[in-house]
Amino acid sequence: MDDALMNRKTVFFSLVMLLPVVSLAASDTSLPDPTRPAIAEPKVVTGGDGEAPAALVLQSIILRKGKKSGAVINGQMVEVGQEILGARLTRVTETEVTLASESGKEILRLTPAVEKKPVVEKSNAKPMVSTRKQSANKALQ
Repeated sequence: MDDALMNRKTVFFSLVMLLPVVSLAASDTSLPDPTRPAIAEPKVVTGGDGEAPAALVLQSIILRKGKKSGAVINGQMVEVGQEILGARLTRVTETEVTLASESGKEILRLTPAVEKKPVVEKSNAKPMVSTRKQSANKALQ
């Protein structure tokens, strides 16, 4: 076979094989981005006089050395000192942020249902402390 004909067949075969992949990628835009963080919907608190402002939901904490730390609250990036819904971000730790407003302080926890507690194991065993005096008393008995 001629080399030119062989090259044409190879190019044609490559294009035919790539066409479904390219058309699938171009047509299917409904696939979600797996690396995008989930956006929590702010909860609306209702009172006796109707709806109150949306509750603040902490979604992510960003700690930076030498720069202002921040947090993603209700889908919006807020650095220390900035405000969101009338509350100023005043403090950021690994697990929570503190917001100050006219109504007082509010602490938002990244995982509100999880609380760290120290583990204390209780043992029924008696401490094994021995002194020379105790050893001498046992020897005399």
